[in-house]
Amino acid sequence: MLYYLLNATAIWLICLIAFDAFLRRESYHSYNRFYLLGTFTLGLLMPLYEWRGDSIVYTTGISRPVVERAATVKSNIVSTTDSSTTMDWQQWLILLYIAGVTVSLFLLAKEIAILVRMYRRGDKSKDGVWSIIETGKAHSPFSAFRMIFISSKKDYSEDQLKMILHHEEQHGHAMHFID
Repeated sequence: MLYYLLNATAIWLICLIAFDAFLRRESYHSYNRFYLLGTFTLGLLMPLYEWRGDSIVYTTGISRPVVERAATVKSNIVSTTDSSTTMDWQQWLILLYIAGVTVSLFLLAKEIAILVRMYRRGDKSKDGVWSIIETGKAHSPFSAFRMIFISSKKDYSEDQLKMILHHEEQHGHAMHFID
């Protein structure tokens, strides 16, 4: 289980770094969403695949003994390693992983608490099925579930407000808040 978690996390980290380096500023949101969801799925499935080293096809007679000798040396190293040292190493990795998950869950809970506070303190109005929450604080408009959060209707002209509401409604229909 530990190796699965480490491999999945490593795949997600590499894909996220690639996303931040090359795709973050792209305006093709549907491609970005496909990339992020695809790499999430890749991170879940790829660690389940077990690569077998014995399926190597040797093309020359020279390389075979070298590979076999390396395998013998590796098995000797693994057999002579103290199991208590390995367990301590694995326990530290599990604790580190649990600490990372705990911090991530704490940050998520903090963001949800901020969202709930903005909802409770904001002035609410309806626009069809959408609730418009005026927070009174300076921030960019955003949507979550069937709610659209804006700083104040007074900050925008009627045309700007319609455009913002339409834009945020499109995010809501596409369920981008899940991403």
